[in-house]
Amino acid sequence: MIKKIAIIVSALAILNGCSSAPAKAPEMKPVQEQQLAGCAKYLSPASTYKGGCAEGDCNNGIGIFVYNNGDCYEGGNKNNIRHGRGVMHYKNWGEKYEGDWVNDNRVGRGTLNFNNGDSYTGEFKLNVPWGIGAYRYADGSIEQGEFFDYLFVNAIKLPGLTDEDKTEIGKVIGTDSSAGEVSITGSGLKIGDKLFIEINGLMAALEVIELAEDKSRCRMIGGTRMLAGKVYEGMPVFSLMPGIKRGNNTFLFPNGNRYIGEYKGNQMHGTGEFSWTNGNIYKGDFKNGMRHGKGVLTFYNGSSYSGDWKNGYMEGVGVYTWSNANQYSGDFVKGYREGNATFVWGNGDKYAGGFKKDLMDGHGEYTAVNGESYSGQYKDDMKDGKGTYIWNTGDKYVGEWKKNLQDGEGTYFWSDGGRYVGQWKDHKMHGKGVEYAPDGKIIQQGLWDNGNFIGEGK
Repeated sequence: MIKKIAIIVSALAILNGCSSAPAKAPEMKPVQEQQLAGCAKYLSPASTYKGGCAEGDCNNGIGIFVYNNGDCYEGGNKNNIRHGRGVMHYKNWGEKYEGDWVNDNRVGRGTLNFNNGDSYTGEFKLNVPWGIGAYRYADGSIEQGEFFDYLFVNAIKLPGLTDEDKTEIGKVIGTDSSAGEVSITGSGLKIGDKLFIEINGLMAALEVIELAEDKSRCRMIGGTRMLAGKVYEGMPVFSLMPGIKRGNNTFLFPNGNRYIGEYKGNQMHGTGEFSWTNGNIYKGDFKNGMRHGKGVLTFYNGSSYSGDWKNGYMEGVGVYTWSNANQYSGDFVKGYREGNATFVWGNGDKYAGGFKKDLMDGHGEYTAVNGESYSGQYKDDMKDGKGTYIWNTGDKYVGEWKKNLQDGEGTYFWSDGGRYVGQWKDHKMHGKGVEYAPDGKIIQQGLWDNGNFIGEGK
């Protein structure tokens, strides 16, 4: 199972409702009379709020913040960012996250509801499902265990039933692909029944939501709804089952996923290809039901990973390429970019050095296409420790850094030969220092305050 190595992945599989013969609509009060509360008030079509802090304390307390794109957050804040417990509504994606926030990131425990009816409940790191959790597909199936970056790590059980075990209950007699609705024949059905049709070798789950004497109307659920345009009259409709084994090496899952390859018992084992309904594909080695060995994972958005896998994780040596042409080549540990590696940005800038949990950490060498460079220590993706930065103007700083700023003891060399030797704070000369002219003579010596010389001091 993979969802958006970004939340964007789930936007491919929008869930729409379906019905049978139209029922009488309940009487609705005008929006202004419904007394909506919280984010619901600002997500309503009747809302004219343009964005900003709508209610409460969005700086250091509980508040409701509406974003310019229509998204809405309701919960705790610290220093003007999301922090604590909160609910985030992604209006354009139709998704909702409810859980912990740390420094504006989804970190801790929470529940993410996707717009196709799927949901994940469990641990989050780096804004994505990472840790112990449960992913519930819209068809009712569950993957429960470890996740990293939306990827399910544990073994996936292959279905053992075959085509001969399918039970046909009717036929498709009408479609509305724009709404993801299918009208079918069939008797003995009840609202809530789960059925499926086959589209391009995938099981596409349906849910009965209304009944009529001569037909029932269903909604397509889960990721295969994107294939609604492939449904045609006369297609057989079957009772939903926990997957199908097709021939010698093809397995179809009720959530729309598919595996083609070698296996041992009821587990993927050997070489194979696993496809998710969101468009992601893994091709490579499997061992005891997990990605293990060499393999290539291609994401729907054009990003990819090629390299070593161990027990379901990217682990060993590999290359991760983003759709924006950024590329990481080096070591991985349990899904994290960690160890020695080279990172090349799409514009040609380059970093070679240490990484820890996806961040530049340790000694590193940075070179930019504009001629600037840095050699020194990094921590948490920032220059931190001792290092040397050379500007394309010819200026150079050799000394201590803190969170990307010149901070501590250091020497700045101007391109004309002059230099400053002394203390720094927040990128500015601050504390005791000496400024020298190009010929080596002292210009001024003493105390500096935020870049300004204030006197000789004691």
